Amino acid sequence: MNATGQVDFRRFLAALRKHPGLQSVLADAAGVSFNSEEQRDHQRLHMGGPLGPSVQERTELLLKERARIKQIFQRMCDNGEGILDMAAFLEFFYQRGLILDCM
Repeated sequence: MNATGQVDFRRFLAALRKHPGLQSVLADAAGVSFNSEEQRDHQRLHMGGPLGPSVQERTELLLKERARIKQIFQRMCDNGEGILDMAAFLEFFYQRGLILDCM
């Protein structure tokens, strides 16, 4: 988040990659698929050695994850500028009945 309370896609992507639980909640709220198989695949990204994905699998998993997070971001961001601000963030949840009052 920058000093004006806005988040660009790059920062949004980095945050959701670090917090799969939040990624799951936001995907559900945005109507974006993040099923249990995809969540298991996401966990494999953090494994190394023989339990972790191959280079090709890792690349494919990261590209799928990026596409999923991009869908979430686009559904949350209503200004068309590729920037998520606090008003759009709150409106996203308000429209889905997940918060009662929107500032």
